[in-house]
Amino acid sequence: KKGNLDAAIESYNRAITLRRKYPIAFSNRAYAYHLKGEHDLAIADATHALTLDPRLPLAHANLGHALAAKGDVNMAARSYRSALAMNPDHEVEEETLTALEKLGVRADEGNEDD
Repeated sequence: KKGNLDAAIESYNRAITLRRKYPIAFSNRAYAYHLKGEHDLAIADATHALTLDPRLPLAHANLGHALAAKGDVNMAARSYRSALAMNPDHEVEEETLTALEKLGVRADEGNEDD
């Protein structure tokens, strides 16, 4: 939250070293990577967080952020909608709805390939 992304990533690295199956640490590190512009690393971490806990709305949202940054609007929208379908907390819900709005898609629209 203070903007020191390298320190945040290092803290998440330590947490992951201590607990290899900690989906929140992978999800949070994904967001930090996204903010640094390292979107492939963000996608990898968010995807791994979802293999550990597929019901983690924040990981779906963070995957959406990285996909959107890479220009994959359809997959980003799908990730955001997955987050919303899990009834996330208010903060994640607002962040996800704002992200969908920036993509120019509605939360209740379906994906063409569904």
